[in-house]
Amino acid sequence: MTQADNALQEAGPPTDDAGAPRASGRRGRAFRATAFVVLIALSLAAAVESWNLGLWASRRPGPGLWPFLISVTMFGCAAGAWLRERRSEAEAPPETSWRRELVAFGSVVAYIMGFAYLGLVIPTLLLLVLWLKALANEPWRLVLPLSVAGTAVIYVVFDVLLGVPFPNGVLGVVGM
Repeated sequence: MTQADNALQEAGPPTDDAGAPRASGRRGRAFRATAFVVLIALSLAAAVESWNLGLWASRRPGPGLWPFLISVTMFGCAAGAWLRERRSEAEAPPETSWRRELVAFGSVVAYIMGFAYLGLVIPTLLLLVLWLKALANEPWRLVLPLSVAGTAVIYVVFDVLLGVPFPNGVLGVVGM
């Protein structure tokens, strides 16, 4: 055995940037390629549908403009990630716990359900606190100010500047 082989054996299985083990093999590459193809196909289908809705109407943005922009962004991200994946020697995305994904999904479902009853501010603040603390493991000194600032920015941009109507919350104040 060469010195390089010894070093590889001591290093253990391949890991990502965070040190998590990576799955390897042909099956992992095929799964990732399929995922990228599906994302690209979905983004193209969404772009076509949003185009059909109309991007611009009577000197104003049409109903399809925002979905079209999101679709184009999604296409660019998926295609870029696929190209990056093909160029890199990485074998698989980092392993994550299914519990994290379940907490993220469940919190978004709770956010949507609570939005109608509680308004904008309370569910948004709680979602940001949960995601920053439980999912990102940020310290409380960052969680609280970022959550309050993020909620305030969302409220100002959507309610004040864009005039998006939000349901009245339990406090009877728009957005709260």
